[in-house]
Amino acid sequence: MSRRIGNAVVRNRVKRRLRTSIREVCLCEGWDIVFITRAPVGQVRFSALREAAHELLRKAGVVQPLEVGKQPE
Repeated sequence: MSRRIGNAVVRNRVKRRLRTSIREVCLCEGWDIVFITRAPVGQVRFSALREAAHELLRKAGVVQPLEVGKQPE
């Protein structure tokens, strides 16, 4: 993540939020995911960032469908 995102505190917060949002989704095996962020990501609420990340992963087709009654790991 480049310095254009903000200072180190902001960059680390964004990284933690993205990692947390990805853990909530069951991803298909064998994929490396790279998110390219832009400067406004430092001011986005976590819920909006999570929804945007989930939507991008669904559009990319790397999300496994959840079985009924099963929680993501």
